[in-house]
Amino acid sequence: MEENTFANDQLARFVNQNFYTFRINAESTEKITLNNKSYSSVRVGKYDFHELAVDLLNGYMSFPAVAFMDEKFTKIQSYDGFIELEDFEMLLAFYAGDHYKNTRWKRYANNYCKESHFNSLVKDRK
Repeated sequence: MEENTFANDQLARFVNQNFYTFRINAESTEKITLNNKSYSSVRVGKYDFHELAVDLLNGYMSFPAVAFMDEKFTKIQSYDGFIELEDFEMLLAFYAGDHYKNTRWKRYANNYCKESHFNSLVKDRK
C-alpha cells in the first residue's frame, strides 16, 4: 500500500487534510502512551508485537493493516490486507465525512460518488 495507494498525491492530500495519522511498527518495543495507557511489546503466539497494534487489530496480526480512530483515539474500525486506491478513497470519505456514525457501510458503498464524497472534501480545504 505504501508504494501504490499511499503514494497517490490526491489521496495523500486528503489524508493530511482530514486525519491525524501515525504509523506503528508492529514489531517495535518502543513505549507509546495513548489516552493515559502505556503500550509496549506483548507476545502473540510465538511472536512479539507492539501492544497498541495488537489492540487496534483485535489480535489478528495481518499486514498491511489500517485502523480508524475518533478524535478521542477510540478505535472505530480496523482493516487488514491490501486495499486498492479506489476502495481506500471510499473508506477515507466514509470516516472523514462521519458517515460511519449513521449510515451502514453497505448502503454508503452502494451510493458512493467519488466527486461528492471524496473530491469535495479535498476541494473544500485547499
